[in-house]
Amino acid sequence: FGHEFDLYENKDYIRNCIIGKGGSYKGTVSITKSGIKCQPWNSMIPHEHSFLPSSYRGKDLQENYCRNPRGEEGGPWCFTSNPEVRYEVCDIPQCSEVECMTCNGESYR
Repeated sequence: FGHEFDLYENKDYIRNCIIGKGGSYKGTVSITKSGIKCQPWNSMIPHEHSFLPSSYRGKDLQENYCRNPRGEEGGPWCFTSNPEVRYEVCDIPQCSEVECMTCNGESYR
């Protein structure tokens, strides 16, 4: 926080987009669409769940990052740190919507 990034220079932003339902998303967004911090996947507080990193190998359930381990329609989501809100989707753009940010003209003929 407090850092101003030019999105054209921030290479991490380019990877922080999803293709389709985002089942292969491995970015580090950890805030839900409404701004709630995500609960770590290996924690049962405040919400108990069965999405253990050991049960979903290859789905990269690290830290409290938004993921879509079962490839559900809404895209990457997480359990929230708010006891009143069990889970919520994260607002991660489709890669097709940010494609122009990866175009630097080098491959243009």
